[in-house]
Amino acid sequence: SEIALKALSALESVDFVAELATLADQLGDGVSAAIARIEAVTRGETTLSAPARAALLDRAHRASPALPIAAFLAERTARRTGD
Repeated sequence: SEIALKALSALESVDFVAELATLADQLGDGVSAAIARIEAVTRGETTLSAPARAALLDRAHRASPALPIAAFLAERTARRTGD
């Protein structure tokens, strides 16, 4: 669960971005998976490449199309990179 991941990351060095993406994959579709991917993008803003951020945001949008924040963040990322 996300709570366990946060507790674990406080105790040892964990690639939290990768762990959140893995959690999202396990959750499948729905709001929880979308939020996990959005959090991964937010936490990895300085370490993820633009294509990796775009892919996570696309998957977040597909997991929960009614959640508009993924599309908003994807558009913002594309504008920053000139796409």
